[in-house]
Formats: sequence, structure tokens, C-alpha cells
Amino acid sequence: MQSGTETARRRGPRSEGISPRAYEALSEVWYFGQRARIWDRLVVSSGARPGQRVLELGCGTGYFARRIAPVVGPSGVVVGIDPSLPSLAYAAAHSPP
Repeated sequence: MQSGTETARRRGPRSEGISPRAYEALSEVWYFGQRARIWDRLVVSSGARPGQRVLELGCGTGYFARRIAPVVGPSGVVVGIDPSLPSLAYAAAHSPP
């Protein structure tokens, strides 16, 4: 019997083999066009306020980070961490200045 870690290593990340751009498009389909509404509810549920710092672990393409950034505003900070370098590059390229 394999441990959970061995199984996770064998499978790899769910977005493995798909470009970040394709992942973004697929996510829109997966959420039946409700992606922004669902994630915005998570932003509200987080209780984030202007000036706060947000750390997103496993940020992928940075979608949640982009949704929460306007809430913390220019006095706040949003940082995303992900093991996928292509996803991080996509997130950085599409993040607000």
C-alpha cells in the first residue's frame, strides 16, 4: 500500500501538462461561468481588509490573489506561492501593478 505522499507524487499536480492560459480557460468552463462570483464570495468570507497582508499557498495562476488584491488595496500586500514556475510567471504577468 502506498502512502498519500507517494500517490500525490505519482499523480503530480492537477494542472500538470496544461498551460496556465489553458488552465484559466478550463476553469471558466468548470465553474459554469460562475468563477468570479464564487471566488468573490471567498474573498468576502476571508474577512480581508485594506492594508492587510495575504499569503496564498498554492496560488497557481493567481486568480484568487487577483480577486483579493483590490480589497487589501495599495497599502496591503498579496503574495502567492506555487511550485509551478509557469503558473507563477502567468500570475505575475496578470497581477495588478
